[in-house]
Amino acid sequence: MMRHSFRPWGDMTWVLDHIQSQRWAFVGAASMEDRCTATVENLLGRAAVGSSLIFRIQDAQSRYFDEVELKTAQNEQRIAAMGLARMTLSRRHLLGRHGAIATDIDKFFNEQPDDSLVIDISSLPKKVFFLLIRKALERPNSLQNIIVTYTEPDSYCKSPLAENPEVWNPLPGFLPPRSEPADKTLIIGLGYEPLGLPELYSSGIFSNAKS
Repeated sequence: MMRHSFRPWGDMTWVLDHIQSQRWAFVGAASMEDRCTATVENLLGRAAVGSSLIFRIQDAQSRYFDEVELKTAQNEQRIAAMGLARMTLSRRHLLGRHGAIATDIDKFFNEQPDDSLVIDISSLPKKVFFLLIRKALERPNSLQNIIVTYTEPDSYCKSPLAENPEVWNPLPGFLPPRSEPADKTLIIGLGYEPLGLPELYSSGIFSNAKS
């Protein structure tokens, strides 16, 4: 695959059929969401899986902590039972330092021999998957094929999906210092939860930005 000129998108099975690779490395997450196992199940059904890195990111303490941990443990067991040949499990804290996560990613890329990679971002926190994808794209000589998957849930919870957000900061791997442009344009894409975005916008940092 010419990775800079061929960028297909669509159903994962269709994409796999159009890439001449029979063996894939895999990175994903064990989480409370049942969909965290979907990509692994589909990939194992269609291709050989070499090395795999599974993140289990522990959330901060909350009233839902015990319930989340129980469900996450169940899905971790489901993934382990699928028979991934060389699976590395990385247990990290959501609010911990990102250096350990970066080390896990670098170690995985340095030691796994496959040149094709599937990254499932369905249940990976953004602080993990943005850093992961950046590091993957920085290895053009060792990774020839990269597929990023996202599994849609059957439905979303009608109650809030998160609470008590921290102050917004740059994602790991994208930290300052950087030069501030004189002419700023602020682009906002809203998902299901604003999580502190209104407070950031009203802080005055973007008072001179176009919107």
